[in-house]
Amino acid sequence: MKKPVFNIIFLINMCLISNLGFSTNYYVDAISGSDSYDGTSPTLAWETIDKVNYVVFQPGDSILFHRGQSWTGNIFINYTGSSSQPIVFSSYGSGDYPTLKGSTEADSTNYWIYTGNNIWESVISFNEEISVLFYNTNDSLPLRAKKESVLSSLDNLWEFYYDPVSHKVSIYSPSDNPADLADGIEIVQYYCGIHIEDVCSHITISKFRLKYYTNDGIYAYNPGAGLIIDSTNISNVGGSGSDIFHGNGIFIHFLYSNDTITIINNETYNIWNIGIFVPAGPSTISTLYGSRICNNNLIMTGGSAIGVRYSTGVEVSDNNIYKASVYIPDRCGIGLENCDYLIVTNNTISEAVDDFSSPYSGWLSAGIYTFGVSHSKFYYNIVSDGMVGIHLDDDDGTYGYTSTANEVCYNLCYDFIGIGIMIEQENDSTLVYNNTVYNCLYAGISFRGMWAGNSDHCSVKNNIVFNPEYSNNVVEIANIGIDFKMDYNCFYHADPSANLIHWIGNNYLSSDFNSYQNISGQDSNSLITNPLFVSPSLDEFALNSSSPCIDAGTHIGLDTDITGQSVPINAMVDIGAYEYNSVTGNIIPIPDEAKLPLLVSPNPFSSGTTITINENLNDAMLRVYNSNGKQVKQMNNISGQMIILHLDNLPSWLYYIQLSSENVHYPMCKLVLVDN
Repeated sequence: MKKPVFNIIFLINMCLISNLGFSTNYYVDAISGSDSYDGTSPTLAWETIDKVNYVVFQPGDSILFHRGQSWTGNIFINYTGSSSQPIVFSSYGSGDYPTLKGSTEADSTNYWIYTGNNIWESVISFNEEISVLFYNTNDSLPLRAKKESVLSSLDNLWEFYYDPVSHKVSIYSPSDNPADLADGIEIVQYYCGIHIEDVCSHITISKFRLKYYTNDGIYAYNPGAGLIIDSTNISNVGGSGSDIFHGNGIFIHFLYSNDTITIINNETYNIWNIGIFVPAGPSTISTLYGSRICNNNLIMTGGSAIGVRYSTGVEVSDNNIYKASVYIPDRCGIGLENCDYLIVTNNTISEAVDDFSSPYSGWLSAGIYTFGVSHSKFYYNIVSDGMVGIHLDDDDGTYGYTSTANEVCYNLCYDFIGIGIMIEQENDSTLVYNNTVYNCLYAGISFRGMWAGNSDHCSVKNNIVFNPEYSNNVVEIANIGIDFKMDYNCFYHADPSANLIHWIGNNYLSSDFNSYQNISGQDSNSLITNPLFVSPSLDEFALNSSSPCIDAGTHIGLDTDITGQSVPINAMVDIGAYEYNSVTGNIIPIPDEAKLPLLVSPNPFSSGTTITINENLNDAMLRVYNSNGKQVKQMNNISGQMIILHLDNLPSWLYYIQLSSENVHYPMCKLVLVDN
């Protein structure tokens, strides 16, 4: 009688074991693999992407591509992992990350046939519509050719046309075979590198190189929870022929509430539209607490480097952004629309500025731009070199957005043609505390109502605003709402004949400061003296030991400054973003060495300098960019803790270095090369 019971228990146990699932590692090797193998070991690896796209993978499976190898095409994902067993796409072996490429190389003269009238036609045909073509692809910054809709419109070098009948590409080249003129040509065939289908949750993408795609490097349509994109390099994506809203490095197209995503440690370069684009919604705000867009490196982005819409609870932190709005006007370093409870901290943003071709240039082209964002924290960001540093904007009633209870604290904004920190429309209950703003030619801090009403219950305290040269205003308060408070600030203009403060239609020089105080009722404890930075010419905005801003602020409830230094050191809070430490003097403390691990000395330098890092590197890479974003030097296979860098034969000017290892992109650093 016990045997049936035993059988039932045995069957139950077998069902439970089967539900646990068995994960498998699959390997792909473009050189030694074969699609006839089972793919379950490096010696029995598959060969092609087609084989990978044929298989339906199970939770816990890993699909590993051999490093140092390249595949043409794209990966299509239409299956789901689980929270405990995600499906992982990554790499194995040694060398560079595996490359997925969406183009055909066409830099041989045999590839092109002259057909007359300065037109050169490709010898092969393409079944897919060709909308994007790159040339000078062996240079550090490949360029995009202009596509024309009819062959007869080709009349300028590098204009191209795709014939839907012959399926061939024609290029206008009046002087020679295009392959002789260009240092590399890539004809882009595939729309994206990795496509993740609807509700394919718990997918991990890690350690790939994706380049030359028409629409997006990685595209995920409503992927569900648990998507992780980590340590992937995406470059040369999109062009004027990309589909609307596309041409992005990473495009997460719609997320619903609780669909948490993680986008970390990635690098994008030369992207046509947006580097990382997460428009959640689609029509209502999605709750995404725990979602992170962090520690990414985004260089030469045509539109915004990072764009987030219709989201609550997303963290956007520790990203390095250099040159945004390069190809498309009215874009920004970080653009946020109709969002709530965001954390935007520790980002470094430089040169997020367009070409002034749009009537909105300067107001929307900002380091950080928000439109209808509430209850969000903008802390510890360093934003420089553009039109506007941080711009909080609000809806004029068209979309029904609201903006309230945002905090802009302990940021550094410097060298702007326009405004350092701009609060516009109805941004009620905004706190602007302990920021350092330097050299902003229109105004350092500005409040203006314009079309949608004024900002009520705002507070501006403990800020340094310093203009060393002629500007319209140090501070502009064009419009205010009720309960506006401004005090314990340090406002200074090096030119005493320049406007110090614009207050509700009236301008006040430094000599008129008492009159301004009496009329406005503001800034009774504020200073109008030089804050005495360490060395603003070298972008060192910490306070020196004689600064009048030391212990001159007021407690506002924050406990760390822009470097992580405890606040206050003494009895009172310092004014500005940097708390002075009498023990370390004017040396800025770095309590979190994982965030700022590089020491460059000497800097400035005449030919060579030494870069020291606080951890051992293995197979790291160092890139050097000039001030236009063009890569001018690269060092590979770096090991140890010290790098000797020489910039011989380069002109004296400003340069940027980017150090990256397998799992992290270190913060970008400025170098100043001077004459001997």
